[in-house]
Amino acid sequence: MQAIPRVTGNPLWESKLQGLRLSASRIKVAFGSQFWLVAPELTLFVSEKASFVSNIKIVEVSPDKIIPIWESSPHASVFIRPDVLTRMADDVRWFIARKGDEVLSCWPVCHNDDGEMELPLFSYFVGPFWTDRGWSVPLHRSLHRRLTVYEEFMSQFELLFGGFVCSLPVGHTDVRPFDWWNYHRLEKNRVEIFPRYTARIHDLCGMKNPALNYRAVRRQEIRKIEEEKSYKVIDQIDLDSIVDLYVATMARQNEVVSDRLIKAIKALYELSETDTGFIIAVSDSLTNHICYIGLLLRASGISNLVLSLTDDRYRKSGVTAFGINEAIKKSIWLGDNIFDFNGANSPKRGDDKHSYGAEDILYFDVRYRA
Repeated sequence: MQAIPRVTGNPLWESKLQGLRLSASRIKVAFGSQFWLVAPELTLFVSEKASFVSNIKIVEVSPDKIIPIWESSPHASVFIRPDVLTRMADDVRWFIARKGDEVLSCWPVCHNDDGEMELPLFSYFVGPFWTDRGWSVPLHRSLHRRLTVYEEFMSQFELLFGGFVCSLPVGHTDVRPFDWWNYHRLEKNRVEIFPRYTARIHDLCGMKNPALNYRAVRRQEIRKIEEEKSYKVIDQIDLDSIVDLYVATMARQNEVVSDRLIKAIKALYELSETDTGFIIAVSDSLTNHICYIGLLLRASGISNLVLSLTDDRYRKSGVTAFGINEAIKKSIWLGDNIFDFNGANSPKRGDDKHSYGAEDILYFDVRYRA
């Protein structure tokens, strides 16, 4: 019995197994002969004793096949748009769950340049996402559907990569398929699940003045700067200015900026110069010194504040609130209805982000090592 690669010709590993339950296409197999597992594609030849327990098939596909899936997904975010994730990740491979000819779900798997499973820097919600038809099933079938599909993905990734790491999309709060993985196999590791929060302002386009929902001190800071006219907004800035301000910000926290971080910032900067994002920068009107930079990515009606940097010399000036308010106003002008601060997971930063009237939104990071 042999698994034969359909796309890649190099075997990832070889394994001699007996009595294996092959999860790659949910096949139960009992045999005594050798089994050689060759590659990530799922063209399987099995003995007559094989018992099929699922009609879900996991297939690796090229990024261009993902675009219509992403466009039809209720979980679509800018971070999993194929052209964006390809730029942000060192390496990404795309897997789909298919029932017959119908695609139900997609799961991008990211690795760094060292071949380690790792989500891209400055990314959020990079993990499985569903087509509308795959996700929108009656309640009496929904749990079974998600259990079956996720078990197929997890089984395949355990074989291919020795585990997985992902961040679930907003709205995907039922983590039981992950919590129940290896439920009855006590000798195996369990999936680790980490609750996380982001902060979002909803219904932007329905607000005449979003600042009315800000904390009073934020409105005061913005009003003071607008009245004094001591700062000006610019939407064109070079990469070096962003890197310099980021390095200075990290140095204040005694953190060293690696080449990987600079590479990631460059990717974000390049994306911000397309219709996928934008930059809001604020400079001192007298000196032209850049004192605030906000870098945003956007898609599916959501603006995501990925980087928010303030020069330490201007930290108490209120320029941060002014800059964020300008970013929110531009998001509305672009037609986005949600503003996501992308993460609110520490006391000080979380409180600051919610001071703009943002709602707490729960999501989950998930990790498994075989």
